[in-house]
Amino acid sequence: MFEWLPERIEQAQQVFQEFSLDWTFILNPPATETEIRACEEALGVTLPPSYREFLLRHNGANFFVLTWAKRTIAQYGMILG
Repeated sequence: MFEWLPERIEQAQQVFQEFSLDWTFILNPPATETEIRACEEALGVTLPPSYREFLLRHNGANFFVLTWAKRTIAQYGMILG
């Protein structure tokens, strides 16, 4: 379902470069089924199948991150602000 995502991100990165925008995208590593079930249990909901699929591919993402902040995210797992 999300096979198109890496190609779209690459297209966006080309636009960023063309317009000298200092932005990037960061896709997190996949979540496990166990983590997703624990999340659903903690929230008391069942996540939609499409969102579960996204989490199994990329457990979240950071979009339009300034390039200088990418190192902070990689180092600390979040944007400090």
